[in-house]
Amino acid sequence: MNKTTVIFILSAIALILFVLVINKPNYHPSKEQIKKDLQNITVTSVSVDTAEDNNYPKVVIKGELPNDCISVSDASINLSNDIFYINLKPMQSKQSCHNRKEPFSLTLPIDTTGLAKGTYQIKVGDKQAKLELSKNMLKIEDLKNEKVPTN
Repeated sequence: MNKTTVIFILSAIALILFVLVINKPNYHPSKEQIKKDLQNITVTSVSVDTAEDNNYPKVVIKGELPNDCISVSDASINLSNDIFYINLKPMQSKQSCHNRKEPFSLTLPIDTTGLAKGTYQIKVGDKQAKLELSKNMLKIEDLKNEKVPTN
């Protein structure tokens, strides 16, 4: 073997050891720390996606989790006046993890059934976005009674 091949092999071994040793989950938070971590989710942006269909808008929430022991896969959505309040529902997803911030993205459909044309606010923590409805949204009863044209 020449010198270049030996250096390459040693570099590959060093990289493998780094991935196996350094990147190994080594954070084992206590129950008290998990409770704190569940409260320490940072929302960095909230946006509305109406690209597919204005009748079925989606809210895209992005942020950071305190570590990869925590995940966010669900939320509650409550409408009061013209404001949709979204509360994230974090949960512990692992017992052993990396103690570093992890990005997350969550896309939620917004039910606009029966809402009047206008501007609505969407709030997630201290972040917000606007939802513009360009027309009155149909109610479920309207959809059931709607006549389908026949050809």
